[in-house]
Amino acid sequence: MESAIDVGHRGSGANARHSASIRLPVLRENTLSSFLSAAQANVGWVELDVHLTSDEVPVINHDYMLPLTNKIDIPI
Repeated sequence: MESAIDVGHRGSGANARHSASIRLPVLRENTLSSFLSAAQANVGWVELDVHLTSDEVPVINHDYMLPLTNKIDIPI
């Protein structure tokens, strides 16, 4: 039987708390702090999303759009 592998999904971060009753510090996902936290937790792998900008610069971000304001998003 194969053993399970711990994977840090977008590091060890989150973009929002899942419950108001949870009082844990929230690390933003896909940040260096989140990746370092996952490494300190000894996860086997870290999953992240990389997209290329229009001038072919790699950017770590989950979505293809970047929110500029509450009403406007721009493509990466």
